[in-house]
Amino acid sequence: MALTTIDPLALRLLMTEDLYSLKQLHIENIAINDPDPITMPVFNYLGENNKFMLILVNEDVFEHIDPKDLDTLNSILLAKKMELRDVAIVNLKNHSNYNFDLLKQFFSSSSMVLFGINPANLILNEISANHIALVNGVRILATFNFDEMRDDESKKRMFWNEMKNL
Repeated sequence: MALTTIDPLALRLLMTEDLYSLKQLHIENIAINDPDPITMPVFNYLGENNKFMLILVNEDVFEHIDPKDLDTLNSILLAKKMELRDVAIVNLKNHSNYNFDLLKQFFSSSSMVLFGINPANLILNEISANHIALVNGVRILATFNFDEMRDDESKKRMFWNEMKNL
């Protein structure tokens, strides 16, 4: 006995698997000539950037950050209920072509901490030290480098009072 119907409700109940019509596709290779391709720089960084917080340092000796500064930074992150995998640490000494917009785009940053970095180097002239500033949706804290804070309690306090709000 053959069943013939064109009723959409009946077809929906009877046909429970997907049907596909496969046609031979003709694919052409099309070359797009872009006379001025925009290349995104590649940054070498430590961490996984899971919470989109970018930490910028200027370290002459070590690839990313001095181990004692990393210990200090880990303590700071722990106090903020964060870990190394939540941030990206970039040593700007290892990079030459960067500015705020490139860093923001590459890391999708929602916040940045500049340890001993002059904000003008990132083309951020309106940033003042140890005060959180909002620039294009990114909260930025420019502060002392780790060596300056290591033995100066007032600088540590100034930094921490802002960092805990970042």
